[in-house]
Amino acid sequence: MPDFESLNLPSCKSLCLSDCSPALRAYMTSLEKTWIAPGESLKQGSRSTVTRIDLEGISYVAKIYKKMPFHRRLRYALTRSRAFQSWETGHAMLEAGIPIARPLAIVEERPMGIPARAALLMENAVGEDLLSLVQRQALDSDQLKEIAAKLQVVFFTMEKKRITHGDFKATNIILDDTLSPTFIDNDAAILHQSQKSYQPAAEKDRKRFMANWQTHPEAQEAFRDVFGKTP
Repeated sequence: MPDFESLNLPSCKSLCLSDCSPALRAYMTSLEKTWIAPGESLKQGSRSTVTRIDLEGISYVAKIYKKMPFHRRLRYALTRSRAFQSWETGHAMLEAGIPIARPLAIVEERPMGIPARAALLMENAVGEDLLSLVQRQALDSDQLKEIAAKLQVVFFTMEKKRITHGDFKATNIILDDTLSPTFIDNDAAILHQSQKSYQPAAEKDRKRFMANWQTHPEAQEAFRDVFGKTP
């Protein structure tokens, strides 16, 4: 696991990677006061907002977790919140060799030990999502096969490590200019402790991934065997 440091925010629980820049640390400190991430809005959800920000010429993604109703927050008082689950699971996935947008820093309010708002700062996954590429027919058959081969390697690693993603919309798979994938929106990812819990979750991942291609037969055929086979 990488080295972590505290951001030294007395009213919040916080961590950042030891190689975080001063600008990034200052930005996370400012979030403790405003809980607003100015920048390009990527998602406005009921439970969180996602924004792309620029700090000294480098793009990051800030995910702000909104305060949940008290009764729901109470159950996280003795466990990890959604934000810290995403932080910890994300680093475990990276250590296992799963390509995700690297979590860089996290800040979470915990009044009286009960989690409230939180902010997770991640690297920006540069590229275009897989669904958009397929929809605009930007990939030929050879490129689809190349992507399938790369996904097969990743999915095989996930199977060995008993990791599921939990939200395999194709918009959560970003491809760079070498057609290498990066997974985003990893809040629902789980590191399973047993094959019994892993198996149904993995089947759900498979079905969700293949559901992306119901109206795209060429992609459906290319990705048909990316799960469950040794690459």
